[in-house]
Amino acid sequence: MTHHCTSIQDSSSEACVRSASFPQGSEMHHNVSAGIIVSNQSLVLQRVGRERAGRYYCRATNLHGEGVSAPIPITIMCKLPDTPVCSPGQQREYQVAHHETANITCRVDAVPDNVTFTWKFNSSGSLLELGEGRAASWGTTSVLAYTPASPGDYGLLLCTATNSIGTQHMPCVINVTAAKPPDLLEECVIRNQTTHSVFVTCKGIPTELPRTFTMEVRNSEDLQLVTKVSNNTPHFVASDLHPGTAYTLHVAVHSPMGASTPIKLQAFTVKTAEKRMG
Repeated sequence: MTHHCTSIQDSSSEACVRSASFPQGSEMHHNVSAGIIVSNQSLVLQRVGRERAGRYYCRATNLHGEGVSAPIPITIMCKLPDTPVCSPGQQREYQVAHHETANITCRVDAVPDNVTFTWKFNSSGSLLELGEGRAASWGTTSVLAYTPASPGDYGLLLCTATNSIGTQHMPCVINVTAAKPPDLLEECVIRNQTTHSVFVTCKGIPTELPRTFTMEVRNSEDLQLVTKVSNNTPHFVASDLHPGTAYTLHVAVHSPMGASTPIKLQAFTVKTAEKRMG
């Protein structure tokens, strides 16, 4: 790439300057090994890469002052091993519940920015290409609506972009993992224990998710399931129990995101009063 500068007065001293992140810009100096050749009124850049992109202008000075040319923007369109490349700072992991739809976003840096996207799923080491209709793309962004329908749908999504320069060699890798169900239950207390029943109340954490509360009652000696109580509120009554028996209770809440971690309680039914003679 060659850039020529011409000043109105021959007595001037010229220099080619490239704009940088600081206001004054950075002056280009002759350096053949770095591919920068400054010869009279010309600047030659060899083996250009992305780092050479920016605004260039000529600055001329003489005894009367200094003049600067209009900036010349230089865009480098080159084929590198990672062009297009994944945009930095984007989300690389999504936690998605079973049967929940998540919008998985993939962004790339590419020049030109007219790109097409391909989505693939890494299933047990084999790549499964996802249909084009499942993703919406514009410019350098693609959004895939992804719904895990089975445990095998969790894993790695690979997003690859292609423009007129070529296809990126390293795809953007996004990990989709199963979302942990929220613990929507707390402060479970045994309110009453009789000879044949146990009454338990809990505090449900407010949420807009539909949910069902359950309490499993197991014999503490052999952990055999005795009964299971379901309710729309976190209040439970387990009846028809044996008197004088220890029971282990597991209370949980179920939502579209799965079951919460059970809360464990120990309960004891009251012994039947012994009959007395006399």
